[in-house]
Amino acid sequence: MDEKVKDNDGSRNTNVLQESAESGDITSEELIWEGSPSWKVDFFKYTGYPLLALLLAAGAIIGGMKSDATLAGIIAGLIVIAVVALYLMWLTIVRRATRYTVTNLNIQVKQGVFTTSITNLETWRIRDSAYYQSFMEKIMGIGRVLLHTQDADTPTLELEGLPANENLYEKIKNAYVVARQRRNVLGLVE
Repeated sequence: MDEKVKDNDGSRNTNVLQESAESGDITSEELIWEGSPSWKVDFFKYTGYPLLALLLAAGAIIGGMKSDATLAGIIAGLIVIAVVALYLMWLTIVRRATRYTVTNLNIQVKQGVFTTSITNLETWRIRDSAYYQSFMEKIMGIGRVLLHTQDADTPTLELEGLPANENLYEKIKNAYVVARQRRNVLGLVE
């Protein structure tokens, strides 16, 4: 696996194990992936809520027409649409304020709109990992990585909305295997 592979999104990916072995420097930090979760994670919220708002608005307008309160029905319908639009804008702001930074030494999750919280997980603390992709996630081209750790504060960490790329998952897995080997961490069966 000496070759470098280009992902579907055009970013350069390299094999962490191979580069670490070739360079002899296994303590240097190398970026594996950085970004925010995809909007496709909330696809049903982005499509379902506007449809529901339109149905409720139409119901309010039609109900207002039947009871000679057309203006009240229109206002109620517009309020419903405005509330849903504000909620979807907030959802987008929160998603964009979430940032994943995955390196061969640690994984950082930065979240928050008004206040910021940063969760930092050293890769050597990861015990096991899994890559998940539901049917809808396959269709939309996204996936999620679930990390089981020996960290007391973060026993499990889920990175959702990642590009559907098993190569990215393998790089994360290789990074924590190398980090565990470097620290001489033995896997214990519980």
